[in-house]
Amino acid sequence: MINVIVTTHGQLAQGLKDSVRMLSGEHENIHYISFMEEKGIDDLREQFKEVIKEISDENQWLILCDILGGSPFKIASEFSFNNENVSVYYGVNLPLTIQALMSREGITLQELKNVLNESITEMIGLSVI
Repeated sequence: MINVIVTTHGQLAQGLKDSVRMLSGEHENIHYISFMEEKGIDDLREQFKEVIKEISDENQWLILCDILGGSPFKIASEFSFNNENVSVYYGVNLPLTIQALMSREGITLQELKNVLNESITEMIGLSVI
């Protein structure tokens, strides 16, 4: 099973949650973690620990963060360091989140990363109209 965490600064994660539900319905094993201005990095780390109870070949994690080097990214990276059952992407957006949720059934985390990496360049672009 591939669990998904969307983690961002401020309310972006909540906005993605609402938009995902509007466009593709409810999904299981997805968690949204918001790093609010009044919270510290230790609070954020505890939020992650409350969500990630087990990491194994049968219980893998895909973590989608807002920006490279931000606090959510740094904490997520602590879980992925030297662990092939946790992968972290930065630059989360609505297409990436929906693609991950709709593609994860019946495949491994490595296979899901391959799917996402193949389609990631099509998830943002410049309209020439």
